[in-house]
Amino acid sequence: MTRAFSTICLALLMLGLTGAPALAKPMIAVLGLEVVDASGTPSAQDTQVAKDLSDGLRARAKAGTGQYQLAPGSDKELIDQKLLSNCDTEAPACMAAIGNQLGAEVLMYGKIQKEGKTSYQVTMKVLDVGSKKITKSSTDLIPVSEASGAALQGWAKKIYAKLTGEASTGTIIVKLTNADRGTILIDGQEKGNITNGTGQVTGLSEGKYKLAVESDGFRRWDREVNVSAGQTATVPVELEKGGGGGDGSGSGGTGPDIGPGPGPGPGPGPGPEGGGGGTGLWKGVFIGSLVVAAAGGGLWYMNAKKIDDSEATILANRGYCEESPPRGMNCGTPLSDTEKANVNSANDDGNTAKIMTGVGIAVVGVGVAVAAFAFYKGFIAKPSSKESNGSASKRGKRVRRDRFVVTPIVSPDGGGATVRLDW
Repeated sequence: MTRAFSTICLALLMLGLTGAPALAKPMIAVLGLEVVDASGTPSAQDTQVAKDLSDGLRARAKAGTGQYQLAPGSDKELIDQKLLSNCDTEAPACMAAIGNQLGAEVLMYGKIQKEGKTSYQVTMKVLDVGSKKITKSSTDLIPVSEASGAALQGWAKKIYAKLTGEASTGTIIVKLTNADRGTILIDGQEKGNITNGTGQVTGLSEGKYKLAVESDGFRRWDREVNVSAGQTATVPVELEKGGGGGDGSGSGGTGPDIGPGPGPGPGPGPGPEGGGGGTGLWKGVFIGSLVVAAAGGGLWYMNAKKIDDSEATILANRGYCEESPPRGMNCGTPLSDTEKANVNSANDDGNTAKIMTGVGIAVVGVGVAVAAFAFYKGFIAKPSSKESNGSASKRGKRVRRDRFVVTPIVSPDGGGATVRLDW
């Protein structure tokens, strides 16, 4: 037993040691862009653009959000490495040797050349060091007006994503801590819905956004969120009780805390559905009714089985001989005392089971009826138009409504049908 346990531990250790390298991301080296100039002497401005763009490409690799990680000590210049390794033609085999020297499995390098006075042409390549093959290449024209600052870094992100397959957009996930449903707004525009307390917005370019959340019975919540390419920003949100989806943040501050001062938002009174408590109550009734109906179904099933058992006992003890004997039953002799006792006991059990079966059927019927009504009130029914319009007009705001669709689906042969619920 001890030897077997030791063998298992050794196998797990070896698996961990051999599997660890597989979990690490491949190393990539990003060589500084070579500046090409017809005069042979690049200007200081062109050299600075090449340096800033190279730094931007390395920053994407250093962030580690993609499939590669930046190789340590790989911040070398392409022109220097070509001179040291005699790779003037940039032959793949020669460039692969440079990648091996830098401890990289992937080598990214390229050139930048000014095209007239309006743009820079950037030509990039990605080399698989192991196979000594170019796997990706790209050519981009960067306007001179975008060759500095944030605009140039944006080009670095775009080029790196194109060459490595890294996601160029990010995602925001909103998690409500005290509500089930709501609407997500990005920079004032509806971009997604929240169901079961969670909602998300995908395909957002890297940058800063104003995130807002609205939900019936709560004040509007908003704040600024930074989105990074290839990453997911998860934002927990706790809403403050208030009006039915209006902006309760006063002057619209960006912080998550909503001040009590005056503003265009609604007061602390309940929204159109009494602060959201009405639908929540009916949802609870719906779930409870289903549990009761299920219990009634179990009672029905168990006692129906008891009825079958009692009838089998009566039949086995010739209990039908005194009335109308089934065909083939031997009823020539009177029932013995034991048979009579068994038949009487089975009759009593069967009668009791019939009563309990009726109770089970009644419980199922009542439970299903109450569940259907509660489902309508909790998931489908909306507040009266008078109440909703009056509440909204007082605040001058929209009132959010849950989206709910009931779609009947009939089979092609007309032999059956189902209902699909979407909300």
